[in-house]
Amino acid sequence: MPFPAPAVQPAERPSTLSWRAVTLRIVAFMPVLGILKFVSFWFDDLSRDHAGTFATRLVEEATGACAAVPVLLLFLWVARRVPMERARWRHALAVHAATFLVGSALHTSLMAVLRWALFPAFGLGPYDYGRFPERFVMEGANDVVYYTFMLTVHTLWRHREAERRRALRAAELEAALAQAQLRALHQRLEPHFLFNALNTVSAVMYDDRDRADDVLTSLAELLRISLRAGDRQEVSLGEELETLALYGAITEARFGDRVRLTLDVPEALRAAAVPVLLLQPLVENAVRHGNAERFGYGRIAVRARRDQSTRDRLVISVEDDGPGAPIGDATRGIGLGGTIERLRLLHGDEAQVTTGNVAGGGFRVQLALPWRTADARAVAPLAVAGKLRPVAGR
Repeated sequence: MPFPAPAVQPAERPSTLSWRAVTLRIVAFMPVLGILKFVSFWFDDLSRDHAGTFATRLVEEATGACAAVPVLLLFLWVARRVPMERARWRHALAVHAATFLVGSALHTSLMAVLRWALFPAFGLGPYDYGRFPERFVMEGANDVVYYTFMLTVHTLWRHREAERRRALRAAELEAALAQAQLRALHQRLEPHFLFNALNTVSAVMYDDRDRADDVLTSLAELLRISLRAGDRQEVSLGEELETLALYGAITEARFGDRVRLTLDVPEALRAAAVPVLLLQPLVENAVRHGNAERFGYGRIAVRARRDQSTRDRLVISVEDDGPGAPIGDATRGIGLGGTIERLRLLHGDEAQVTTGNVAGGGFRVQLALPWRTADARAVAPLAVAGKLRPVAGR
């Protein structure tokens, strides 16, 4: 039963460029643009046999690039505070038009001042910039191209960042919802188990107080383990077996030796990561729906292995010897249904659950989880010994 659903992972924050980084990149492009324009004009002079223009062209384009930097910062500052948005495009267009006129006039004036100062300093004589009214129009024709390009790039960047922020918020919301669903499933399972455990205490307390005391002790230890898990969604298989051993003690107090709970888990698998409270609900289902609940006796086997044939997986099965499930009922009990939903949320289609009746009688649940190890601190030896019967040969 594969799950065609995404795994729950922490929302990955997309890498974004800050406003300062974008500004620095645009400003850093100005010297490159100045060099490219210098090369273009100088080779144009060479193609026309206009010799001796190297220094002139170099100073002209260098001063043009330097004068463009403060003007460009002004343009970017206005573009950030008055973005081109559909709702207020007329207002934004008017502001940008006014900014362009001021900025272009400033650009032309700065170039004139720099060239008037640098040409004599480099031995190029006085600089003739022509008549200013015509010069403002000529430089403005160039500036409008650069301003439009800059404003377009800035607008596209803003929209892109807005989309990335929306996608991030959606991913964080989806992850938070999935975590809330996992917590709700966990809380839904715990009261169900507590109800059965307290019923066991009620059933034995008048006949055997020592057994009732043992059950309460095991129950208290289970609650301690649950509190120790905290908000973790996964623990080691070894820690999960510790929980199962405590449940086995409660089952043994209720049914005695008439119900055999056997374990076939190699020691090397104890470090594997599994969802918290994974096995106990499945074994409890086997008790309730197998022969144990009906006739007071039965066999339940828990097995685990590592399968590396296709993908590296931990395969766990819980099998009882009861009458099996009715045809069409593959998720009997709240434990199995909750387990399927938790695995779907945690692992998506990387986890598989196979359920079905066993030939000759019984019902088997098989889980296939992605193999990975848990935190080494979570791998602890069983706190309660003798509550699970290992399979012979293990």
